[in-house]
Amino acid sequence: MTGTTHADLIRAGSAVYSHSRWYGVHRAMQAGATDWEIALALRMSISATRERMDRIRATERELAEGR
Repeated sequence: MTGTTHADLIRAGSAVYSHSRWYGVHRAMQAGATDWEIALALRMSISATRERMDRIRATERELAEGR
């Protein structure tokens, strides 16, 4: 083994999963999908979907403001 532990692999997999969810929600928002449509498509709870959408909107606002 090259020094990579099981915990490292789990962290990497978790990061990929999280980024994939973020990207999926973001693309669906751009396409005009509703929160319910996104939740169903990505098998997320409606509250988790809405929270993710709020965080994406906040990030986009910050980027637009040049922060």
